[in-house]
Amino acid sequence: AMLDAFADALAISDEDPPYWGAEMKVPGLEDQEKRVRELAFAVEQAEDARAQAARIAKSLSRVRQALWAGSESALTDAAAACALTLGFEVAQSEDGEPVWLDGDRSVEVVVGSSEGAVEMSPHYRLRQRLEAIIASRAVAPRGVIVVNGQRLTRPDERVREVSDALRVASESVGYALLPSRLLYRCALAALEGAPQERLEAIRARIASTDGLVDLDDLLGGGG
Repeated sequence: AMLDAFADALAISDEDPPYWGAEMKVPGLEDQEKRVRELAFAVEQAEDARAQAARIAKSLSRVRQALWAGSESALTDAAAACALTLGFEVAQSEDGEPVWLDGDRSVEVVVGSSEGAVEMSPHYRLRQRLEAIIASRAVAPRGVIVVNGQRLTRPDERVREVSDALRVASESVGYALLPSRLLYRCALAALEGAPQERLEAIRARIASTDGLVDLDDLLGGGG
């Protein structure tokens, strides 16, 4: 009695059609059922397209986040999005540290962000990694620190993104300092269709520079 009452209240059919039910024609029903199936398929395709578009939009939004990201994880992800756009392969070392690959070149990546000039903290982290690689593999590794100094200041108004001590240390030890605003410009150039040979030259410059990276000759002047 309770089941019958609930079925009545919820307008639930209590019987499946008999085996001959489908033979009983109702004008327009078959066309509507076909239409329902077509719309369900279209909705499924639209949802797949929406999910793909959302993934692409999220990846592209990370490119500009490189200009203001403050935490290490956020800046690492944003820098990786820019690097992928530029043509680097983004990977991890055996210790789970970020590495950018370009053919047979491998670059150990460290990031540093500050509302003022980036100081020496990322230098110590990168130097420790480079020294561990030298000790274990007897190779000369390359490294880059993506620096997001003065991160809350408009990119074209930043005047002191890295401390003098960090700049001198990078030149002395032999690794690249890559301002995030410069990495952002590289990503824009790639997204706007820069020739592959120019992108290859930019990647090679990042992987080989000791000290602050200068790409004005490859990107054009300006901020």
